Amino acid sequence: MTDTTIQSYRHSPSTWILLSRAATALLVLSLIVVPLDPFSDLSDPLMSGAWEAGDFMNQVSYTLMSLLTLSMIPNRRYRQFLSGFTPLAIAAFAWLGASALMSQNPELSLRRLAFTLVVCLMAAGWILVPVGIRQLSAILSVFAAGVLMLCYAGIVLAPSHTVHQLADFLEPGLAGNWRGIFGHKNEAGAVMVLMTFVGLFITGTSSKRLGFLVLVCAVAFLIGTGAKTSLILLPLVFGVSYLARRSPTLGRLSFYCLAPLVLFNAVAVLAIYSNMMETILNSAISDASFTGRTDVWQFAIGNILERPVLGHGFMAFWRTDELLSETQSTDLWANTAAHSHNGYLDIALTTGFPGLFVCIAFVVIGPIISYHRYRRNRSSRVAPEMTALSTFLLQIWLFGIYFNCFESALFDRGNRIWFFLCSAVFGLYYISRFPLLNELPPVE
Repeated sequence: MTDTTIQSYRHSPSTWILLSRAATALLVLSLIVVPLDPFSDLSDPLMSGAWEAGDFMNQVSYTLMSLLTLSMIPNRRYRQFLSGFTPLAIAAFAWLGASALMSQNPELSLRRLAFTLVVCLMAAGWILVPVGIRQLSAILSVFAAGVLMLCYAGIVLAPSHTVHQLADFLEPGLAGNWRGIFGHKNEAGAVMVLMTFVGLFITGTSSKRLGFLVLVCAVAFLIGTGAKTSLILLPLVFGVSYLARRSPTLGRLSFYCLAPLVLFNAVAVLAIYSNMMETILNSAISDASFTGRTDVWQFAIGNILERPVLGHGFMAFWRTDELLSETQSTDLWANTAAHSHNGYLDIALTTGFPGLFVCIAFVVIGPIISYHRYRRNRSSRVAPEMTALSTFLLQIWLFGIYFNCFESALFDRGNRIWFFLCSAVFGLYYISRFPLLNELPPVE
């Protein structure tokens, strides 16, 4: 045995370390995706307030998991982890902090901002925990198989708790739509889109058969949910990612990625003031929960203009005592909404236009630059696994920024879409700066 072989053996991760890292990443994904109350009974009127339940438990479990995640990052990857907090990221979080301090409810804003920061640390760190891309693929394989098995088992064994029913307290009009372990078919639809990307990633990294099976099962369940937004965005993301991977210049890459984002938000604004555009939009992506969304958008824009610089305070506008006590809005259902159904409007509403600009720079512009840098710096003989990873991150990122045109997930604490979008933002930066992300340095 040569000295080099002995040194390599001594520096190789032990089986216990490998299993510990895999278990940590799997726990992180499970904590984010699997709800605290799977197979919930939506016919119970108490479920209408369930969105506030378990908040303290979430804060404790997320904080502990974040600490565990950071402790599992290999020592020589901490440089990668720390470098991910670029000036854009720091500017975004700094402005969120300023908005929280100047909030109409500083205590609420600061508490929610702290929770958001914990989730962002976990999103930035978990992807660095696996030893390499193949272990990441194995982790995602187990995770995706588990989620899909739970969802399909629920459809077969407990349909009254996994399929929307006429007896549902809030939205009986969704009867027949699959929701699996999730509380709403739109949540299930978004997760199934993510599972589709996972299936493609597994296909390109470890197992074509398993990856294809995950992909087919995820798409079939997505169709069963009837979640129109996710059904429309999935082929769009495939098309844009195909064009992005073949874009030779930053300008063309930016155009392909940003054109749908600008179009979606422009259509949303036009729908507020045009009955024809509202009808077209509702016929394309409407469902029972979408009715009146243009009223919410108009209500949000009006309140944005009242405090355009600092906003109303980070996550301190919707369903607050200040808002519900406004007598001038009691005839509008919009002032009782949980959010504005547009992540960009919500950021402008709660942190002002400066907050919107720095958050877009961090979440939208930064990843475009990162992906272009990765493509420019990559070797002509790049490993197929690295190509699969970059495509996986690109697709998650595209889905996240487009999804926020119709739902609010940006910087939303433990929101599933925000977590994966944040992970993709950091992941794209990592692969643009550290081309050997798929090779773990020796363990110290």
